[in-house]
Formats: sequence, C-alpha cells, structure tokens
Amino acid sequence: MLESVEIQNYRSIKNLKISLLNRINLISGRNNTGKTTLLEALFLLLGAGSPHLLINTNVSRNSNPLNAPTHAAFSTIWKPLFFELMIDEDIRIFACHSSRGSMELKISCKRPNGTEARLDKPVLTTIATDINEWVLKTNFRLRGKKHSEGTLRLAGKELKADSSRRQNSTVPATVISPHAGSIEEDADRLQHLLRLKQTNLLIDVLQTFEPNLKDVKILFHNGTPMIWADIGLSELVPLTALGERMIRTNRLILAMTAARNGVVLADEIENGFHYSLMPNFWRQIDLVSKRFGTQIIATTQSRECVRAAQESLPHEQFTFHRLAVDQNGNSCVSFPEDALEAVLKHDFEIR
Repeated sequence: MLESVEIQNYRSIKNLKISLLNRINLISGRNNTGKTTLLEALFLLLGAGSPHLLINTNVSRNSNPLNAPTHAAFSTIWKPLFFELMIDEDIRIFACHSSRGSMELKISCKRPNGTEARLDKPVLTTIATDINEWVLKTNFRLRGKKHSEGTLRLAGKELKADSSRRQNSTVPATVISPHAGSIEEDADRLQHLLRLKQTNLLIDVLQTFEPNLKDVKILFHNGTPMIWADIGLSELVPLTALGERMIRTNRLILAMTAARNGVVLADEIENGFHYSLMPNFWRQIDLVSKRFGTQIIATTQSRECVRAAQESLPHEQFTFHRLAVDQNGNSCVSFPEDALEAVLKHDFEIR
C-alpha cells in the first residue's frame, strides 16, 4: 500500500506532499487544485517509468494523442506536463510503499544534439537537431537503486518509445476516468474474473443496484467483445443499457479485481450515483478492496460522497484529504476521523 507521495513540477503542481495515505482515500478541493493531476502522477510512478504511459490518454488529456501532428505534439502534449511549461525543470514523483519501499520517478525533456563531420574540416562540429526532435526521458528508482529508464522521441512523423527495465511494474495500478472507458477492456477484465471463477462477487455487488440482475456474459457485437446482462427478459441486454451507475460500478469493481494488491485511481468517483446510493456504494467498495487487497485513491467534488464515506467506511482505514493552492503553492490537509466528523457536523466547506 502507498503510504505517502510527493510531486514536484508536474502540471499544476509545483510541490505537493501527502503523508497519510490509507487503504481508502478520498481527495477533494476546488477546481485546479491538482486532484486529477495527483492521480496522473501516481499512474506514471506506478508504471515504473514506462515511456508509453506519457502518451496514454489518462495522462495526455488528449482524446487521441497519437493522431496529433508531431510538430504540434511538443507544444500541446509534452510541454503542459511540466509546471508552468518549464521544461528545464525535471518532474519528480516520490512515494513510499509499505512492502516495496521507496519509489522515485524523474521525467526530463531534452533536445538532443547531433554531430556533423565536414570533409574539408577534420573537427566534428556540434549542431542542434530539428525543433521537432525532442526526447522525454524517464528514470525510475526502487529503494534508491536504478530500476528502469526509457525515452519517448518525437522524430519526423513518428513517436518512438524505448525502455529498459529489470523486472515488471512494481505495483499493479489502473485509472478510472469520469467520462471515458473501454468496453473491450471491461470485457477482458471480466474474462479474467471468469477464469478465476469469481464472477459471483461482481454479480453480488451489481445486484445491490439492479435487483433483477441474474448473470453477466461476454458476447461479441460486430467483432467487439462486450458485457451483456441477464435481467430476466427474453434476451440479454448490454450492460451499458442499464445506466451510468451500473457502468461505473462494474468498471470500478473489475479494475479492483485486476489490480489485486495494487492501486485503483478513480477520478470523480461519485459520477453516475444519486446521493442516496452512496452509502451502499462505499460499503461495496470496502468489501472488494479488502478481498483483493486493493488500495483506493479517488477524487470527488460531492459533499454527499464524503459524508457517505465517513459514515460507511471503517474509520481506521479511510482518510479524507483536501487539496488547496495559495500564494505559497500547493498544500494538502489530511483529516483524522474526529476532525472530519466535526467539519461535516458544523457544515464547514470541505470541497
């Protein structure tokens, strides 16, 4: 389990420290205080420096970064990764894990130099390459020792990624975005659960929101694997037809089972849920989190979501954090249980 994190020079975060991460964590704060940025940074860190993650849609904030023209990618995708677009300042992300120890990821942006040998002069002359040729370099260290490094290069009309690592990713991690998701990835994760003969867990959770649900299946529609639900009708129906709450719950539970003993990063976790459903929602999250050893780090802008979590989750395994930005930079206040209860009771603003 991640116990602490520090982020430097990443997107809107100049320097942010969170020292009291728990098994289930809920992050709040006003707009542009770094909630989503925090999740992105952890996603990059837990990916052990894989350069491919730098063009992942969960990080790039571009619906399809691979379609962006390379001459625009540097300005529209890469520079915004750095605080105030300052590419000369390295991004650094640190964390401490309860079993894996310290983790550190450094991301730097370089414009490589080339060499040119002229026949009339025996001395090599250093020249700068084309402005489109930039390199993002990643360096990941585990317990203070070099673990892996990689590069992502913009050259001509291609993105080229190279990496070297000693072993696989240190901690399984996945991101749940508020308005995006892959039905193919959902189906693939359900297939994994079917192989483990543990679909009853998913069905039990989904039945708390759709009592008529009897079973879930994977069927192909126009060549695409999709999850279909048996709700007692004459035919199966696509799970996507059962509403946002079912889609989000299914996606979150499947992500937790896929990230066994890892971390699920959920942005705007309350999306799709009426406030009256939130207490039961958190109880189900707690159940699955315990069973699969999955840590939850989620963001919210809903006071009702925070209250439901405070009332429904084990106090010793839940922590609420509020991010803020002022003239001194980024900050985080982590609320112990008694403080959060008092804040909610007196109706103080916590979002």
